[in-house]
Parts: sequence; structure tokens; C-alpha cells
Amino acid sequence: LYLFTNIAIALSVYLTIKHFMKWWRLLLPLGLFGLQYIAILFLQQNHPRYQQVVAMVTFVVIAVAAHQLTVGKDLSKRRYVVISVFLLAGFFLIGGYMSHTARNQSMFEARDVKNIIEQVEDIPKDARIVSLDVMPHNPLSYVLRPRDTLFVRSEFLSQKQMFKAIDMFDAEYVISKGDVFMENIDNVKYINSLESKRFGSLSIYRVGGS
Repeated sequence: LYLFTNIAIALSVYLTIKHFMKWWRLLLPLGLFGLQYIAILFLQQNHPRYQQVVAMVTFVVIAVAAHQLTVGKDLSKRRYVVISVFLLAGFFLIGGYMSHTARNQSMFEARDVKNIIEQVEDIPKDARIVSLDVMPHNPLSYVLRPRDTLFVRSEFLSQKQMFKAIDMFDAEYVISKGDVFMENIDNVKYINSLESKRFGSLSIYRVGGS
């Protein structure tokens, strides 16, 4: 997913070093947007969806470099055609592998989600649930809908803050990756466990129940 962006970064270095004076009116604004993308990586994280932020920059840089390599005679036409064929074949193989992998992962997740849905049928559909340290949270949100669910990460909150969040959310159930945060809490009672290939063993607690 990062392939075209990485190619564009390499080509932008080539254009800057070899042909900056010719393309500076284009390279400067593209570089400005490209630096914003780099800043996102440093300040947040490197994520596939961020490629959309610089999609215009990516393909304009690739197009300009392709023009320079052929029309500008940096590469012979024959060599450029050979390189392009190898690149397209490589992209095709990578795309096929990614599609195959995504299909297998989606089928695995669908089976696992169905399995967990069957295990939470006893939880009322209008219940309010806190999910504690269960990652990734998106698949679990599909499992628990339409129940209102608050996802909490212990790495971001102290134990006191977590219990305050549970209380403010007026949670009736807690689904936890472990039981360390539930020990010695009077109004929290263990009621069941969930088994999932993706999430592992999860514990279900009733808040304020008998």
C-alpha cells in the first residue's frame, strides 16, 4: 500500500537533484504537501489511509519523472519500456498477493466474529458495555452492536480514571482482556468468558449486578 508513495519519494529526490531548476515551480508546492505527510508520520503514525492525503502528490511526481526519463532522454526509450514492463508485472503480482491475503483474513475474521456473536447472545441488546484493553476494537464493535460500547485502553488511563469512565458511562457489563483491573471491586462480578482466535480469552463482568 505504501509502494507508490515510496516510489514517488525516491523520484522526487531524483528530480530535485538532477532537474530542480527545470521543475522547481512544481517541486516546491509538491514538496510542501509531501512534508505535511512526513510530519503526520512523525507526529501520529504510519498508516495506509494516510496515502490518500498525498495521492495527488504521489502520482504527479511519478508522471513528471516518467516524462523526464523519456522526453528528457534520461533513459533510452527501450530501457524505459523494459523497466515499465517489469514494474507493472511486479505491481500485478503484489496486488494479487494482497488480494489473496485480504480475502483469507476477511474469511477468518467473519468466522471468528460469528463465533463471538453466538457467545454474547445472553447480553441484552440495549445493554451498555465497556471494552477494556480488547484490540483491535473495530471487529469487536461489529460483534456487540447495537449495544452501546465504550472502548477503554489502560495504557492511557489510570485505574481510578478507568473506573470513573465506567461509572460515568453507566456501564452494565465489562469485557476485559484480563482480570487485573476487576480484582477486589465490590460491584463487579465475573459472569462468563469469551473464546476467540483473534482476541484470545476474554472475561465478561456484570457491573452492579447480583
